[in-house]
Amino acid sequence: TLRVVFTYSLLFMVANFELWVKQQDGWVDAVGSIEESNDNVTITVRDQNGNQIMEQRESWKLIKVLACGLCATDIASVEGLLPFPFPLVAGHEIIGTQEGSNQKYAVEINAAHWSEGDQNIGQCGWCLATQESESLVSRSTTIVQVSSMHIHCASRRTIGIDRIIGGTSPFVAVPARNLISIPTNLPISSDNALLALCEPMAAAIQAIGVTEFLHEDRVAVLGPRRLGMLLLACLIELRRTAENSSALKSIQIHAIHRRAEILTLCQRLGPDECINISEGVEAKHEDKYQIVFDCTGTSSGFETAVRLSNRVVHLKSTCGSTSFGCKEWTAFVVDEFSLIPWKSGSPSPLQSFRFSPSSPYLLDMFPRMKNRKFHILVTPSTRKCPQALCDFKDACDAIDSVDFHEMELKEALQFVQSMENPMEEWSSPFPRFDLVLTHSLTEFDSVVRPTSTSRESPLLSRSPIVVLGEQDPQCGNILQRKVMSGTLQIRSSRCGHLPNAISLLGENASLAHTIKELIISHYAGFHEFPEAIQLASSSACTKVVLTAP
Repeated sequence: TLRVVFTYSLLFMVANFELWVKQQDGWVDAVGSIEESNDNVTITVRDQNGNQIMEQRESWKLIKVLACGLCATDIASVEGLLPFPFPLVAGHEIIGTQEGSNQKYAVEINAAHWSEGDQNIGQCGWCLATQESESLVSRSTTIVQVSSMHIHCASRRTIGIDRIIGGTSPFVAVPARNLISIPTNLPISSDNALLALCEPMAAAIQAIGVTEFLHEDRVAVLGPRRLGMLLLACLIELRRTAENSSALKSIQIHAIHRRAEILTLCQRLGPDECINISEGVEAKHEDKYQIVFDCTGTSSGFETAVRLSNRVVHLKSTCGSTSFGCKEWTAFVVDEFSLIPWKSGSPSPLQSFRFSPSSPYLLDMFPRMKNRKFHILVTPSTRKCPQALCDFKDACDAIDSVDFHEMELKEALQFVQSMENPMEEWSSPFPRFDLVLTHSLTEFDSVVRPTSTSRESPLLSRSPIVVLGEQDPQCGNILQRKVMSGTLQIRSSRCGHLPNAISLLGENASLAHTIKELIISHYAGFHEFPEAIQLASSSACTKVVLTAP
């Protein structure tokens, strides 16, 4: 980890401040400086000998950080469990302001072509999708969800996670488009620590928004601690305000944890039941829930979620661990993939994904993306189930312009990476396949990340990995058995739409303060970051928020 002392100059004000940066080989005491000139912000970090460690030069806005929450992603990043390079200045749950202004902002964490302005989008399909959907937001509320496709831009960087200095620094540089204004008339607008919950709450709302609920579903939130408790609160509130005819209105909501003290906190939010799923109790609840939101961030938690669910497990965790013999679950969540079974006689998954909230397949509604082709990657393993493959192709006949491509996964990645203008080359805005067909979970890792040298998949973000294989009764892997038998899907989601969180918190001040009281257990200053991240990873802490003096 790297300790940095910054010198910041603005007009005639000079202030020095400390910052901690994570290096792969440990803590290093360093010095940093910030300069502004010609609308550029330059942040330079040097060690005590004057050697440059990192530099960030952007045509962005300089933001003074007022508060920054710490989450499981920060813990995993600092521990080197995520596939992003060091040095690292962590922190992405940011509330800040510009020097000399009273306006506060929540910060969208993904910096893509779209973030730099329309003139920089070029041929990037992900950023074009966001631009296109923004112009049509008034047409359909579901399109608001689609407007975040730029978060999957192949060239994106992520504030506080991947190559951009984050909110554990007292100052950050942020694209102007990534600054989401906090209305000054909100009852909670003066509470910076509470506002720092906007980013994780947006992620919680996103998970709910992309989930299909059926009437009287049993829904479990597994691991309601940080993000999980926010998801539980949002789920209960959205059920309360849903229309009477809505399936969401009729669901049962259970909070599940192994620690009694966490469940005691959850009870104040009003779930239908709180269940302590300690050893020996878990078996009583197997296959009890139609939907399980796994917020545990652990392999054992994911395995529990699979046992509890009989229809959908929604992954919200990026713990960097191996589960069920597959190691790329973090990348699966980062790319918001889905893992779904398909049986002969079922409709094509493209039809259901096409009209689900946040789906990239809604993009064929947009004027500049009409008549796009859909491309399905068929892995060689599907030769083991020729009848299922034939039936699947027949099911796709109802959708115009679907092309099937059979190739090895590494070859498929090289193929899509070589495209310069995908709209011209294969009539799609994305240089990616819309769906991957495979025979079993043995190809899971190779679909999500075909090579160890690239952090890319041939599959389009927010798209399905479809398993055609038949159930193997000899398989001892419960995930494999459930998926292959057609009884379980794995869904995922990542970032959300910040205005949704700002609205929910701002319109429910009493709920917002209850959430703050339940979730934020510790506060610290920026200079205490190493101790704060250690505290955040301990069972004694629910959530830490760093605050400015």
